[in-house]
Amino acid sequence: MTQELFISTVLPLRDKCYRFAASILRNGPESEDVAQEVLLKMWNRRDQLAEINNLEAWAIRATRNLSLDRMRHSAWRTGDVDALYAHASNTLATDKQVEEREAVDAVFACMQQLPELQRNILHLREVEEHSYDEIAQALDLSAAQVKVYLHRARKKVREMMDPSHAPNPQTRQSQTND
Repeated sequence: MTQELFISTVLPLRDKCYRFAASILRNGPESEDVAQEVLLKMWNRRDQLAEINNLEAWAIRATRNLSLDRMRHSAWRTGDVDALYAHASNTLATDKQVEEREAVDAVFACMQQLPELQRNILHLREVEEHSYDEIAQALDLSAAQVKVYLHRARKKVREMMDPSHAPNPQTRQSQTND
């Protein structure tokens, strides 16, 4: 793989790897390190990348494995929720930003209580917007298993959510009518 092809196909995966690592590690600098390490592995194996059918799934799997290794074998820190907002836009009014952030924080707090596999699947589907097949390939599951775990994860999050963080249907209705 040439440098130009690597830049155009692999480098765009960096942000996805970072966000996925941040969802696992909850630590911005540590997540940056994991994303960088995945890219470095891909660069070192650039001659073999043509044999990989889905580079994105490979990168997500490598990110997951490295993140879990870091959690198990190093003194990583938790609680850096701001890392998850590093790539977010601030186009809403300040009061709306606060409400949105509180709602997102509540969802992420609920997600952290899920079993690891359900949390990873929910993140890949809802945050990264991967298809069922992409998630299945990245996590070495069947698409049917992904759907079942996703359903269970969504159900648990709904059960755990404080009703005060639920979107107000009237507010959404007025926003769509504007």
